[in-house]
Amino acid sequence: MAISYQPNNAHKRLFVKSNYRSTRFIVALVFCFLVMIADFRYHTLGYLRGSLNFIVSPLQYLVDYPVHMAGWLQSLMSTKKSLIDENVQLRYQQTILDAKLQKLRILRNENAQLKELLSASSSEAESAMAAEILAVDTTSSRQIFVLNKGERDGVYVGQPVLDAKGITGQIIDVGLRTSTVLLISDSKSAVPVRNNRTGERAILIGSNSMSELLLINLPKSSSIIKGDLLVTSGLGRLYPEGYPVGRVEAIKAIAGDDFIKVTVSPIAQLNRSRLVLLIWPNHNYVEISKQIDERIKIFDSGSYP
Repeated sequence: MAISYQPNNAHKRLFVKSNYRSTRFIVALVFCFLVMIADFRYHTLGYLRGSLNFIVSPLQYLVDYPVHMAGWLQSLMSTKKSLIDENVQLRYQQTILDAKLQKLRILRNENAQLKELLSASSSEAESAMAAEILAVDTTSSRQIFVLNKGERDGVYVGQPVLDAKGITGQIIDVGLRTSTVLLISDSKSAVPVRNNRTGERAILIGSNSMSELLLINLPKSSSIIKGDLLVTSGLGRLYPEGYPVGRVEAIKAIAGDDFIKVTVSPIAQLNRSRLVLLIWPNHNYVEISKQIDERIKIFDSGSYP
């Protein structure tokens, strides 16, 4: 039997294929080089490049979308936190400004009260000083204020005290830094007054009620009517003349009694004032009071001529 030899073509085909691939690679490289030169010089591939970018752009957006969304969410969270922090800061600042505004309103009200107090002082009160009420004791047995002015400020026992509307009371006790005021509403208080309309004089006493004062020893023949204004008469050398004290509210005649009962409402804001005015009567008023005291002492001793 004859054995025929068949050559192995596998290596030959592999070798040929390898040469063919190398040739294609070189041709493709040369073609790309030529295309690059042509595009660089003559811009022949601009339209093609634009078309390819149009086709590829959705894919680029799709690939970039998760990154863009992550950045947007991060920015949103950062913005939200920033807004929350800013809101908290603004609320804090608003609270501070509201507190300052309230304080300014209080100062404005105090300034208005001070202006009213200063305008309320008459020409007979050459010297005056504003004082703040530190404590109030208005029970059924007594009606007093405690002020933040005392002996070091020149306050003395018997000194008149008023607010922006009218007479408030008188000093009954003086400490170094504080003093006590007996209100005209106290039952122990007695203020000589006169009817501003008729000139008739009377004594106004307290009833231990801040809203009610009483006129005593007023005869039935009196011409007093509801609404009459009562002012200090200057008698008694305690309150200077002409300060408002009260206004007549009601008049009642009592059967079998020679006097009438007159109810008066105080002009001063006894239960609402925060500031009051301490006044020092002028020199002439003090001198006249001293002369009157000396004359009374002479008459009381029986040594008058």
